[in-house]
Order: sequence, then C-alpha cells, then structure tokens
Amino acid sequence: MSKSAKLESALRVAGTVALFVGLALMIVGCMVGPNYRRPVVNMPQAYRAAMAPEVSNNSSSGASIGDQSWQSIFTDSVLKKLIAEALSNNLDLKVAAKRVLEAQAQVGIVRSQQLPNVAAGGSYTALQLPSGLAFENSNGGSTSSFKGGGFSASASWNLDFWGYIDGRPKPLVRSYLRVNGRRERRALL
Repeated sequence: MSKSAKLESALRVAGTVALFVGLALMIVGCMVGPNYRRPVVNMPQAYRAAMAPEVSNNSSSGASIGDQSWQSIFTDSVLKKLIAEALSNNLDLKVAAKRVLEAQAQVGIVRSQQLPNVAAGGSYTALQLPSGLAFENSNGGSTSSFKGGGFSASASWNLDFWGYIDGRPKPLVRSYLRVNGRRERRALL
C-alpha cells in the first residue's frame, strides 16, 4: 500500500470517528436529565379583564380599563397632580402632537391637488440706455428707452382618470391616524 493510500484511509477513519463523536455529543447535549419535571405555572383565569381591587372599586362602568381616562381610574389627588405635571412637561408628547399637525398638513397638501389650480401674473419692464448707445427709430428720432409689460393668467385642473391623485392621500391618512393614535396613547398614560 502506498503512502497516499494509507493517508487517505486514515483520513476516512478520522472523519468517521469525528462524525460519530459529534453525533454522540449532540444527543447527550439534548438530554435534560433523568429527573426533569416541568414546573407548575399558575396562570390567572382572566388576565386581560382583571383589575387590582382598588382600581376595580373605582370604575363605575364595566368598560375596559384601556377605554377609561386616567383621571377616572386614579383617585389620589397628589398622584393626579403629578401625572398632570408630567403630561404638561412631556417633550415626547409635544413632539407627537407636532407630528400630528405635520401629518394633517401633509394630507391637506395632497388633497389640494384635487382642486383646480389658478395662477395670474403681471410684469412691467423699463430700460434706459445711455445717450451714446441710442439708436434711430423708424420715425427718425433717437430711442434711448424701452418700455413693455404684460399680463398672464392660467387655470388648470388634473382630471384623475386612473385614480392616481385620489389614491395618494390614503397612505398619508393612515400615517396620520397612526401618529394621532400614538399621541392619544401617550396622553392616556
């Protein structure tokens, strides 16, 4: 047997041994142990509708706690003052309110494209040339000034045959509703 054949045979044996050792390690690693018992977890029966006793006594209606304002839930006057102060000084809430106004403006801009566009303009130009550059006009006199002006007006309206303009505000309205919803959630904290 040649050296290359011996080397090839040794590599095959080493590869086979490595494969079986790897498989054995994977099987042993997956075993938890002989005495494993799953822990008992006590889950509440009514998680989403459950309220603390002090909160449930104060809620007069059967509505969800998420639908009530924080003023009706919390009765402590000191806590109410602290929450009101936190809301009035909350920079995130102010930024969210500005984003709502921005989204409203963007929706208004896009919807304005559905209206007719009307434009008007006027201009007047007067040019005075130095006397050395004056030239003779057709009447035989010299002309050193030029005066002119004009008025323009236009009106246009995009007819939306394929729904391009009508479809554009929908993502902005969704964005506005999403931003407005975030602002309301922050205000209801």
